[in-house]
Amino acid sequence: MKHMIWRSVITGCVLALAGTALAQQAPAPMRVRGQIEKVDGNTLTVKARDGATMAVNVPDNVRVTGLVKASLADIKPNSYIGVTAMPQPDGSQKAIAIHIFTEAQRGTGEGHRPWDLRPGSTMTNAAVETTAASDGQVLTVKYKSADKTRRAAGCRDRRL
Repeated sequence: MKHMIWRSVITGCVLALAGTALAQQAPAPMRVRGQIEKVDGNTLTVKARDGATMAVNVPDNVRVTGLVKASLADIKPNSYIGVTAMPQPDGSQKAIAIHIFTEAQRGTGEGHRPWDLRPGSTMTNAAVETTAASDGQVLTVKYKSADKTRRAAGCRDRRL
């Protein structure tokens, strides 16, 4: 009987500690893609791509950025860019959107990863190493000791 009481006490302490640790973990960030319909204090009403309306609470120090139209001519060697692309059968990537970051944003999200613009799309944030006109515009970017080639031909959306 004594052992059962101690086991219950120990189990209760372990569960309490585990519950406290889980409660202290910050929730994973969630990406929301949509249009801001309304701003009310720290709450944004967003209409998502699927048509659902959601309330998004933002902190007082939220950072908001805007986009302005640019062209491929605005991309120079060493520009820091974000390229949303679709993988091609030959292993290259065909850009579907390019964002030119400000110098203060250099290094933001550096690297290559899956993205959510279209099913199967990728995002590469990196510095432009070279640009060339060959079967459209070809950009070679460098990040974390890796080189990737992004074909800019056929971009629907080129923004600064």
